[in-house]
Amino acid sequence: MAATSHTRKDQRVIDRLDNTDYGLQAIKDDIDNPIHGLCEIEGLLTDSDFGLEQARIDRGIIKHDVIHRPRPYPYDPQVTFNPAAGVGADNFGVYLSLIPRGTFDFGDSTNHLQILSVNFEAFSANDTYILEFYSSEDDVTYSPLGALRVHRAAALVKSLFITRPCRDYDCDVGTLYARLKSATGGNNITISLTVERHVCTDYDVPPSTGVWPTG
Repeated sequence: MAATSHTRKDQRVIDRLDNTDYGLQAIKDDIDNPIHGLCEIEGLLTDSDFGLEQARIDRGIIKHDVIHRPRPYPYDPQVTFNPAAGVGADNFGVYLSLIPRGTFDFGDSTNHLQILSVNFEAFSANDTYILEFYSSEDDVTYSPLGALRVHRAAALVKSLFITRPCRDYDCDVGTLYARLKSATGGNNITISLTVERHVCTDYDVPPSTGVWPTG
């Protein structure tokens, strides 16, 4: 019979079974000291108390991401944003400032904002539009956060919203911008946003180092 390979966690369980006295004493210790017992169980499951604790924290963050407090922006129902496409087909218009840096303060050491949805409230004409989102710390260089495409073939009878159009960003130092282009060119849209506080996990996947939008 081939030799059986055991992990460190497996071996600790086997050692307890092989040494009855030790096993009974360990169980008694676990009962007498609940904190030690919990740590022992966590060690058997993860081999890292820190790893399990971090997993708990990250699970809480994920829960927050699902059960959150969304809010419209702008909060004034009479205020909207109007990105305009550049003149001519497939030409972007200017970068339009949407949310100035420092607008939101959730009490985090670094405040991050997530755009939950873009709400399309009007289109100037039937056209196909591409809307990009950027953050900028100096209002000169712009870091892409995401983009979406929408086609309007007839007049809207109610708002159209598209969820999760871009990744979160540091809203303490970054201003949120958008720019628009269209297949015909020269048209514009009317939008508002729904946003929420974003809490980063212990490890966040960094942005691609490739060239936007193919990287």
